[in-house]
Amino acid sequence: MGCRSCLHDGRPGSAQRTVVGEVLASRRDGGSVLVATKGGHLRAGPAEWRNDARPAALRADLEAGLRALGRETVDLYFLHWPDPGVPFAESVGALGEMRTEGKIRAVGISNVDPALFAVARAVAPVDAVENPYSALGGDDALLGECERLGIPFLAYSPLRGWDAGAASSRPLLDLAARRGVSPQQVLFARLLHRSGALLPISGAGRPETAADPASAARLSLSSEEMRIVDAIKAA
Repeated sequence: MGCRSCLHDGRPGSAQRTVVGEVLASRRDGGSVLVATKGGHLRAGPAEWRNDARPAALRADLEAGLRALGRETVDLYFLHWPDPGVPFAESVGALGEMRTEGKIRAVGISNVDPALFAVARAVAPVDAVENPYSALGGDDALLGECERLGIPFLAYSPLRGWDAGAASSRPLLDLAARRGVSPQQVLFARLLHRSGALLPISGAGRPETAADPASAARLSLSSEEMRIVDAIKAA
């Protein structure tokens, strides 16, 4: 969409969105930053979340987000989770209506399988998919369909499987050491090599962690190096 950068306001809480809104207002280029946010998933208690993807609830989430962000339109609005209590077509249809009204520019769906992806596309044009996907595993069928259709696939939890095996993989650790990078950078780079439609997104609590995905974009892996990573996936 021609933006210089992207802020992903993935949490439904108004406090987080307000912080993002304040940052955008303070930036000279704030109007050119693409902002993605979500609706249909809310905190029901200190450690409890629930889905509410009714059209009215999705609209209320969006309106609250727009107020907190200080915008009249959000660039990309995701349906956070399918709601078992609401027909998926109704939820996606509501997003399509809000796009027609000019309140959102692009429709996203998250945590879906190929069947729900097909349902969504029958109701409204889908501009992005966000699902868990890492170098060690993910829904390759859905990724392939997104690639075929030219739809961006945002991969969250891109380091999933790190603790379960990659962290102790001697071939991966040796590969990273030879290249002078972190093992996490190698895993990010493998994702970027996998598909032109795939965009890894990762949370970070430390500056060096945040730098890994950006550095991985400059790391080119050979076919043999990619096979090393893929062997971890198959183990």
